[in-house]
Amino acid sequence: MEYLIVDGYNVIGASKELAKIKEQSLEEARYLLQEALSEYSAFAERQVIIVYDAHLSKGNLKKSSLNNLRIDFTKEGVTADEYIEKLVTDYIRSGHKVYVATSDFLEQRVVFGKGALRISSRELWHEIEVMKRRVSEQLSEQPKKRAKLTGSINPEIARIFEKWRRK
Repeated sequence: MEYLIVDGYNVIGASKELAKIKEQSLEEARYLLQEALSEYSAFAERQVIIVYDAHLSKGNLKKSSLNNLRIDFTKEGVTADEYIEKLVTDYIRSGHKVYVATSDFLEQRVVFGKGALRISSRELWHEIEVMKRRVSEQLSEQPKKRAKLTGSINPEIARIFEKWRRK
């Protein structure tokens, strides 16, 4: 299995669209990132883990799931970078291919040294936009088919409906 570990706030800051939304509502920016990454995960066939830095907040690690995403808020005293490094170590040791999305240059070097592949936050956002265009194109190219009941209902019932229609 391939994993993509995303530094959530870093990607939000790197996307002009999300950074602007973040000025009004951080929660909305997180939601939009999560929606985009959920679609990306299905398209790219990678398990996506979004890590949000909560090291200045009181409390323990919080993990949740949304569609095909895992969302982790770090616990008090643990930065997103530290948490990402631990995840990379664990997944690489288990034999998985791991990508890390962050624009933090030092973090990119550290995770690369541990065996992960790195992608900048801007590159990831660009990949998401390209994926959305491809999906749109594929959907628009599919012929529009009318649903027909004839193959899925009892022939006797179909005959009765046909009689009613012709009256």
